[in-house]
Amino acid sequence: MKLRFIIVFVGFTMGWVLLLSRAAQLQLFPSDQLKSLKAKQFKKMIVLKPYRGAIIDREGKELAVSIGAQSLYADPKNIKDPYGVAVKISKVLNIPRKKIYKKIINKKRRFVWLGRHLSKDQYSKIKKMKLKGLGYIAEPKRVYPNNGLLAQVLGFVGKDGQGLEGLEYKKDKLLSGKSKEVSLTRDARGRPLLKKGKVFIDRPEGYDVQLTVDSGVQYFMEKELSKAVKKFDAKSAQGVVLDIKTGEILALANVPTYNPNQPFKTSKYRFKNKVLTDPYEPGSVIKTITMAAALSEGVIKPNTKINCEGGEITLNNRTIRESDKDHKYGKITATKVLAYSSNVGTSKIALLLGDKNLKKYLKKFGFSEKTGVELGGESSGSVKETPWRDIALANISFGHGMLATSMQVANAYATIANDGKMNTPHLVKSIRNSVTGDEVDIERKSAKRVISKEVSDKLKLMLTAVTEDGGTGELARVNGFSVAGKTGTAQKFDHKTQRYSHKKYITSFAGFAPADKPRFAIMVSVDEPQKSSYASTVAAPVFSNVASYILKKERVTPIVLASSNVTKLQDIGSKQELKKRQIAAINKLGLNTMPNLVGLSLREAMNYVSEHPVQFKGSGRIVKTYPEPGSSLKEKQKVIMTLK
Repeated sequence: MKLRFIIVFVGFTMGWVLLLSRAAQLQLFPSDQLKSLKAKQFKKMIVLKPYRGAIIDREGKELAVSIGAQSLYADPKNIKDPYGVAVKISKVLNIPRKKIYKKIINKKRRFVWLGRHLSKDQYSKIKKMKLKGLGYIAEPKRVYPNNGLLAQVLGFVGKDGQGLEGLEYKKDKLLSGKSKEVSLTRDARGRPLLKKGKVFIDRPEGYDVQLTVDSGVQYFMEKELSKAVKKFDAKSAQGVVLDIKTGEILALANVPTYNPNQPFKTSKYRFKNKVLTDPYEPGSVIKTITMAAALSEGVIKPNTKINCEGGEITLNNRTIRESDKDHKYGKITATKVLAYSSNVGTSKIALLLGDKNLKKYLKKFGFSEKTGVELGGESSGSVKETPWRDIALANISFGHGMLATSMQVANAYATIANDGKMNTPHLVKSIRNSVTGDEVDIERKSAKRVISKEVSDKLKLMLTAVTEDGGTGELARVNGFSVAGKTGTAQKFDHKTQRYSHKKYITSFAGFAPADKPRFAIMVSVDEPQKSSYASTVAAPVFSNVASYILKKERVTPIVLASSNVTKLQDIGSKQELKKRQIAAINKLGLNTMPNLVGLSLREAMNYVSEHPVQFKGSGRIVKTYPEPGSSLKEKQKVIMTLK
């Protein structure tokens, strides 16, 4: 009996010892599991998105910034009158009360969002109500100060701060800092203990992205495109401005635009950056590429005569006609083929060139390949594989039967202006850490040679002839500056009828200025204008206005000619005397004598001195030349023409 008592006593004592030891262990050396349980009981973890880095233009102007905004949340357990709270909050937030009531009726839930990024007015009204169970958290809100400006490039973010479109999506990892967890301490009953109802977060480490875009040029481009869309009752319009030497994009516009501050109040169709994503048949702007190929391969020279067959040519039982039925040309120079935008003349040159050569140069100029702009969704366009039938070769030579984006066309013209060297167009100028200021290395590709400088120089002159008297681009001129470029009017293919439409067109103008010392390449495209189908009247004036604005903004010096050192225009004589002088000039060709070109347009003059390197200043008609008329003209000697 005594032994049994001892055993029971010892066992009881050992049990207490073990129990007390375990209690001491739990108190003094708690396990990780218990720590976790304790943390869950007394703390509520909330993941908060940080402030995104800013997006700024080339001059530091803010295009997209993050600001602190109050977001409203509720602890349903501490709300005594859920229905009454739902009614009051719904009126301020403009949210159905049933939706709010459903969130706060469940007492088991301890945290629910009621409203993200409140306006100052909403925050003030709700705060004055002093409703128990509600709290506020300072969250970053993305703001676009210029509303719709550059919207398709910038894109926008979602409620949780994630990039959804444009650069916001493409550069999301850099723009967004690291997410942070904020701990809300609870009391013994599980109620959050707040500091005056607010939780603040420090500014994080998102990267700032500086663009090459000039906000002023962008605004002006969008305004001019909008005016064209309204004036000609068009569907949409696009525009690009490139710095020729660097490939920097100064403007990239899509009209109509949308407000990224309220993106879902508009059609998703407007989110598309059509300059990059939507290829189309570019039309006659491609004639310049055909000329570049033919000049490079030695098939033609600027003054080579091309028989335009009176305005019609039949290939593979299909007839090609000029875009204007009144254009019935005979033999004209290659320069005039470009200036008059002759479909027949361009087709004849393409037949001399051949399909493989034309395909080769289209590819060299970047068609059928993405340009590499730092945005998603870029299309490469398409150029079909060779061999091509003659009719296909002819069509492609003037921009039908192939697809290209506005960016591809703009970069091709920038290449011609840049002495035949192609840059990769780019939007991002720099990326910096918003805290340390350290820059991220950006790899830039070197410019690649596409055509020779000699061919480039000839093309510059030929394209300048397009904007001279009688050319299709007269309305693209800029006072005080020479302008080079090409019109394009392309019928749209109707997939329903499987035919080209006679009512739907895309009109465009691509070129650069000043033509003698190029600085900027500009591409304008207007989709489905109803009140005119001619690029010469729809797109060319937009080009002129944008070019004029940017040349003045950048303080490019216009050509100013003093009357003391040039021949006055009124001294050039009558039209009959001018005609005689032209005939005399023709008769002197090959006699090593400088003809009298005073009074001629640049296009007319190029017929007589195309074998010589030519430099020109100004626009209009020639008022002075070097060498002077009648002087000796050596082989390959430079000819300088002054126009006014």
